[in-house]
Amino acid sequence: MFFYLGVVMKDKEGVTRVGCIWYDNSQTELLHRLGAVKDGVVQYTIQGEDLTNEDLGNIIRKAKRNWPEPWKTATQYALESRNFLGTPIKEYYPERLIKGRIALIGDAAHVPAPITASGFNDSLIDAVVLGECVRSGIEGNKAIEALSDYEDQRLGKVQRMVQSGMSFSRSFGRDR
Repeated sequence: MFFYLGVVMKDKEGVTRVGCIWYDNSQTELLHRLGAVKDGVVQYTIQGEDLTNEDLGNIIRKAKRNWPEPWKTATQYALESRNFLGTPIKEYYPERLIKGRIALIGDAAHVPAPITASGFNDSLIDAVVLGECVRSGIEGNKAIEALSDYEDQRLGKVQRMVQSGMSFSRSFGRDR
């Protein structure tokens, strides 16, 4: 699970949104304690008011240590004003894509970390490949053969995509 921090800052002209995202894999325990994640399943996105003063203080101190300017000021402002979202991010590494006459595609089959920026594209590729595999029909054993062909073509690729995101994500959250 990772902590996502989206920052919103107000200026003299109105509201300016700052595209600041903080992937922090050290917040798993916090997300579980708040109930945002239960039994490995994301339940909801936390908001500023969900944090205790102690939890907020810990995150602010970490932000001060880890962020350079101008992001440090923006992050500190969002945290202190409790104007942020903390979104748990779950990844799913598939062991299989088919079972009998059922195939999973897209997010039902594999969920990469957003950092990969490939989930939507790979979901479309799943659909195209599955369509090509069943093009000649699905009567009788043809369905099982077509779905096996789909899994043969896609499983290794989506596993590598998810594993790549997981590996990259593990590098976030380390205190410097």
